[in-house]
Amino acid sequence: MSTDKLRVLCLDVEGGYGGSSRSLFESLAHMDRRTIEPTVWCKRDGPIQAKYEALGISVSVKPGMPKVSSLPRLSRNIFVYAKFLKDWITAATFRRDLAKAANDVDVVHFNHEALFLLARWLKPRTGAALSMHIRTNLYGTPFCRWQDRMIAKTLDQLVFITENERRSLKWISGLDPDGTVIYN
Repeated sequence: MSTDKLRVLCLDVEGGYGGSSRSLFESLAHMDRRTIEPTVWCKRDGPIQAKYEALGISVSVKPGMPKVSSLPRLSRNIFVYAKFLKDWITAATFRRDLAKAANDVDVVHFNHEALFLLARWLKPRTGAALSMHIRTNLYGTPFCRWQDRMIAKTLDQLVFITENERRSLKWISGLDPDGTVIYN
């Protein structure tokens, strides 16, 4: 058995203010650090950075991290995707840094579904495995179906918070991706 640690880069959009951010922190806090070497990038500055530092986990705030998630109404999707396009264009430095960092780790973990387009962009640019935490059920709209199909086709491994989220993604995407249920 190799003594090398699994190097994992975790991308967090909430900075400690939301459930997915706190869930990631609790997961990393209880992992055997003799076998895993996590690094966390947060989109927002928040209370979680000091907690990571107290555990000796490398953490950085990267406000340029682009994110978007599909919504139930067409007008809202047009608005959020237009904003995302602007954010994407200004995130060139972040994307360059991510591609470089992804080639120095074994796994890139996207800790929120709103990072699905970033995952899609990164996939051909790295040999690292890509994983994502699935904690929401999207609506059955065309934008949501497209988002869930992109997630199912892009990520190497999905982590669901319950069987319900797994069933929902399978139903909305029409695909049955590889995944594990780990209760919050």
